[in-house]
Amino acid sequence: MISQLSELNVSHLQVEKIRRLLYANRIDDFLLFAESVMGEWSLEQKSVVCDWLLAKQQVDLLAGLSELVELPKEIEQIIRIYHGQAVDEIPAWLASRLTLGTPTFPSTQCVKTIEVIVDSLDGLNAIEKAVDQYSLRPEPFKGAFCFSKPRYSNGHLQCNIDKQGYAKCHVTDDIVPRNTDHRLYVTQQGLANVRGHVMTLNHKSGYAVLVHELMHFSGFEDEYVFSASKTKLKCAQKGRHAPNLYVGEHGDEPAGWSESPSCQFGKYRSFRPVERWSNLQYQSMPLPDLYRQLWTTILDGERVSQSL
Repeated sequence: MISQLSELNVSHLQVEKIRRLLYANRIDDFLLFAESVMGEWSLEQKSVVCDWLLAKQQVDLLAGLSELVELPKEIEQIIRIYHGQAVDEIPAWLASRLTLGTPTFPSTQCVKTIEVIVDSLDGLNAIEKAVDQYSLRPEPFKGAFCFSKPRYSNGHLQCNIDKQGYAKCHVTDDIVPRNTDHRLYVTQQGLANVRGHVMTLNHKSGYAVLVHELMHFSGFEDEYVFSASKTKLKCAQKGRHAPNLYVGEHGDEPAGWSESPSCQFGKYRSFRPVERWSNLQYQSMPLPDLYRQLWTTILDGERVSQSL
């Protein structure tokens, strides 16, 4: 950075002081000094410092700097995405990771496609990490789910939190739904959940949460105690209501099934195919082999129906 700025005729002492303040993590002092000297720099000169901060993923610091001095337009666009604000276009620094237009999918064939929509740079970072981990440990098999290149909501993602703390999101008419099997919204607050063909994750959702929610797309139910409204819906009638949920009396559950907490306060008891805890009760628990087999069977059936 020093040599680059020296070539642009910026004082070597100014650059060295900026470097030392950043290296010492003296952020307040850095911002004060940057405000006093960088205001006289050209946009080209400022861009060198901005590029250095971007290389270190310090967009938060860039945001603070932007409040003190004018920065190049592309940097301002990056900062707007960092804050979840609308932009005219995706800046080059993010173009390989994010799109405003039609989402693209990997060239490999998948049983189910999922369009990803993020609300900010933090949301992008979170879902990229989760999807990267999923690509290393795909469930229930490789090629089951494909995720699109994330699409920026550009301020059109509307989210609220319901009484149970779950995030509920939708997009305005400015974002037209694409021809995909499912949608995945990534938002700042609210618990992860699935409603129909729509999954919502938050910025802290990782691989384990993603797998848990993907199972809901295939009809699996949670195995922790249901809410009052869900108890009334799911626990008042005998029968098998999901791949991992049977509701009834003790003694009439399928062979080998064990009681689960789901219908603890319901009219009937709930049962699951495994005795021990699974990732559908505690997301950090591993996926049982039996559930992987059940899940594979469901997706194989959907793949066959697609080919007919």
